[in-house]
Amino acid sequence: MAPMADAPDPTPLHIGDVIGGFKLQSQLGEGGMGVVWLAERVDGTFEQQVAVKVLKQGMDTQAILRRFLLERRILARLEHPHIARLSDGGAAPDGRPYFVMELVEGKPITVHCRERGLATEDRLRLLLDCCDAVSAAHARLIVHRDLKPSNVLVTDAGQ
Repeated sequence: MAPMADAPDPTPLHIGDVIGGFKLQSQLGEGGMGVVWLAERVDGTFEQQVAVKVLKQGMDTQAILRRFLLERRILARLEHPHIARLSDGGAAPDGRPYFVMELVEGKPITVHCRERGLATEDRLRLLLDCCDAVSAAHARLIVHRDLKPSNVLVTDAGQ
């Protein structure tokens, strides 16, 4: 029987662990299915910081595994200037699937707008960029099931 989804992770990941040539540096966030880590490439190919999303331990039911792997396949098909790009994927040493994404160093859209005191026109420009990205996903029959301000990051450059 698979562990309960709410049970503590019996083999948690730690800063310094290496997954698929990427060394985990710090935890960036956690959602329903996975944990996202800031990581750096350590395979010697080149220097790169990325975001690595790893399926949570205990979320290994067939339905959850299918959803996670489907998310990875979907991301591989998306190419849009306002959608983070998938660059790699595989299985962690304990068998949990992961994927590697472009690191977006930014703040949630609401925080960005508030901190910068953006005018309505500038806020609308950001919203239109977001709508364009969502429209591109919808054109590929992809629906984001967790679209919310905390999942929409804006860089210091306003992208």
